[in-house]
Amino acid sequence: MLPSDYAVPVRQKTNGWDPAKRVSEQAPGVHFVEGPASNWIVVRDGPGFILIDSGYPGDRHHVLASLRHLGLEPADALALLLTHGHVDHTGSAAFFSESYGTPVLCAAGELAHVQGKEKHQVTLGQVLSRAWRPRVFRWIVHVIKAGALAARPATQATAWDAATLRALPGRPVAISVPGHTPGNTQSCFRKREPSRSAIRLSAGTRSAGSPVRKCCIRCITQIRARRSPPCETWPASTLWLSCRDMVRPCACRWTKQ
Repeated sequence: MLPSDYAVPVRQKTNGWDPAKRVSEQAPGVHFVEGPASNWIVVRDGPGFILIDSGYPGDRHHVLASLRHLGLEPADALALLLTHGHVDHTGSAAFFSESYGTPVLCAAGELAHVQGKEKHQVTLGQVLSRAWRPRVFRWIVHVIKAGALAARPATQATAWDAATLRALPGRPVAISVPGHTPGNTQSCFRKREPSRSAIRLSAGTRSAGSPVRKCCIRCITQIRARRSPPCETWPASTLWLSCRDMVRPCACRWTKQ
């Protein structure tokens, strides 16, 4: 059964957000989507595709619009991979699971967080005690508008394993980068051409120690790239990009750091 809002015109639901301007192919079959408040990635390989992260709850219609812009049907998603359990990444996970039966997968160390059994984030008291700061206040308004208060856990999520990931489009390899949350991960996709490097993707989390060339203090756009393996057994010619890097450098008028 299709969701009740399936027939509602996309433009009416996305409030002018245009996927044609916000979806870009960063590597063959790897599409980065810049949402109004968060980002996600679509990886397609032949007829199948997966999602990596799903924005805030308020981004649901943008996620659906981005898929249809690519000629994909949301119900055909083979899996929704979550890098970690914060609300700006899990916003549409419960919807996909309940509406389409999409498998929601994450690292074993993040499963309790994604399922809503644990919390690894700032507390309400910590936020309110800093609300007098302009940047914190702007962030509070930002997350409320993005539907953070309406977030629901993905209770049917399960932990992935290497074999499950290898069977998915792009054959992602999960790289553990704990710190932001206990089970935080990033995904690496090896390009088909032997002479090309792999591409490592995150939906916005910057791991500790990663060099940042520029960071816009207004929109938190991160622009960074380096060549270095995550472990001794990984190929040295690996291109590292954060999801926020991939479309273009930040062009807003605020000071760069």
